[in-house]
Amino acid sequence: NSLWGKILKLTFEPDSLKVSVFSKGHRNPQGIAKIGKDIFSVDHGPRGGDEINLIVEGGNYGWPLQSLGSEYNLKKINKKIDKSQNIKLPFYAFMPAIGISFIAECPKNYASYYDPFSCLAVSGMVGESIFLVVFNEDRVLFTERMNFGSRIRKFFVSDNKIFAVTDHEGIIYGNFEEME
Repeated sequence: NSLWGKILKLTFEPDSLKVSVFSKGHRNPQGIAKIGKDIFSVDHGPRGGDEINLIVEGGNYGWPLQSLGSEYNLKKINKKIDKSQNIKLPFYAFMPAIGISFIAECPKNYASYYDPFSCLAVSGMVGESIFLVVFNEDRVLFTERMNFGSRIRKFFVSDNKIFAVTDHEGIIYGNFEEME
């Protein structure tokens, strides 16, 4: 009955704010992005199983009933999907975990290179990288890793550049101009 582990929908009305549950079953959401008509979020799994989720209103993303990861003591977590709970599988799961931390659109040049496919960019603290995820509707085709050698907390995409906020180096960036 709490708001923990939920993605909330905020509706601003004159002199009030209406809060409703948009989706549930999130363990530790780290970022959310609307890309085209779709809403994606990234969620820290337990040991392993960091997730990219395609969010649908009313969806249940499983936590704490189900996860692709395991407990930190390696105790198994249920992998069976309970259809009566409307549990949604992750759009993509990183195994091993990358310490997922943020999600955004890919740089324009990179995305246009793989057109008509779609592209997401997600960052990892443990992975010290930004991962470009190319997909077609609901199927991931491949991921490409840009290793920065530093824990990526958050990043910003501006035209064909990615600026990353890190724990150690401050701000670093990758340039996609050469793909033109």
